[in-house]
Amino acid sequence: ATDELVRTGLDLGTSLPNSGRSPSLLGEFDVISTATFPGQLGYDDEGLAQFSLGRMSFNMFAPRDLVVTVKKMTNTLAPLPSGESTKHPEGTAAYTVICDLKTNVEGQQLDMVFTSEAVSWPDEADPNRLAVAFTAGTLEPAEGADVKLWRSVFTSPKKSLRQRLTEPLTMWMMKKMIGLEAPKGLGADGKLRYSMSKPPAGYLDIMYLDDDFRITKGNRGSVVIVDRQISSN
Repeated sequence: ATDELVRTGLDLGTSLPNSGRSPSLLGEFDVISTATFPGQLGYDDEGLAQFSLGRMSFNMFAPRDLVVTVKKMTNTLAPLPSGESTKHPEGTAAYTVICDLKTNVEGQQLDMVFTSEAVSWPDEADPNRLAVAFTAGTLEPAEGADVKLWRSVFTSPKKSLRQRLTEPLTMWMMKKMIGLEAPKGLGADGKLRYSMSKPPAGYLDIMYLDDDFRITKGNRGSVVIVDRQISSN
């Protein structure tokens, strides 16, 4: 189904001119394509994509080898809060990606939410491209999740010998290069969080865009198809 939608988008072409600056980019969207990012481990019994937690979180959260299943993804593009827009290129928007995940811990399902925060802005050279820089991420238990089980997994996650030996230097270098503030353990609210003050930028090529539907292809080749959420108002 994803391949068919992509082919449809390619056949239709980018229907809105200068789509990188189109107001149709803004809003709340459901991701309707299968998560097919690099590093995918496979699929579960329901056909949902699986990844390691490390792959899903840019190796920010441990245990990195924890297998997580992507239940649902949404993304939002919204104008920056007042006062923030002057710090970024013209047309910059707040870009938020929310992943509903699940994993299995000793026979029990543990649901969690991974939220990636980013900014996006129109590419100066390509009118159908958005530059994207991810600035922060949060991992937290989903509503109704077993908090005791959550804390047992994430309070003192196991790390390999290689991780223990190389991680301090790696994190120091990333702090210098991209302003990384690595997770410092679970907060009182049970959340894990990282941030980057000098994040590297990637891009999204807009393959198709109309008022309700969007197909993008990222700089690492991942195709994402989204459909605008229907307002309840």
